[in-house]
Order: sequence, then C-alpha cells, then structure tokens
Amino acid sequence: MSYPSNWPEIARAVKEEVRYVCEWCGVECERMNDNGNQMSVHHLDGNPENCERSNLAALCARCHLSDQHRVFRALRRKRLEEAGQLALELQ
Repeated sequence: MSYPSNWPEIARAVKEEVRYVCEWCGVECERMNDNGNQMSVHHLDGNPENCERSNLAALCARCHLSDQHRVFRALRRKRLEEAGQLALELQ
C-alpha cells in the first residue's frame, strides 16, 4: 500500500476545506509546519490508497497520533488472529 502520487495536493485540499481546524477536537492548526499545532490528514481505515473524502480526516497532531495508535493496535490484533496467535497474546 502506498500513497498516490498526488497525495500532497489531496492533503492540502482537505486541510483547506476545514480551514486548518482539527475535525475532531476543533483546535486551530498552523498552515505551515514550522511550529505550533501541525495538521495532518489521516486515513480512517489505515489504507493510504483509499483517498475518498469520507475516509480522510484533517487532524491536529494529537488527534492523529491517538487514532493512529488505535489503527495499529487493530491491525496487530488482526495479524495475530490470522496467524492463530491471538489466544497466546491475550494470556
């Protein structure tokens, strides 16, 4: 899975659409990533190839990291489950 070649344009358009305000917590973010609250565009399903607007959220760094942790945990659980190792992980 990889980002499309026009990802920078997609991400910029999503950020501009929400006027650089985090869609989850409402904090205002900096337009430039020099300092302050940085904004990123998050793939809700964890798939960077799925750039449908309904799958994208413009988030401050705090909200993005928080949800990214949830996505990674879910993917790890799925891999363990598929490998038959989930029962060992839960002990």
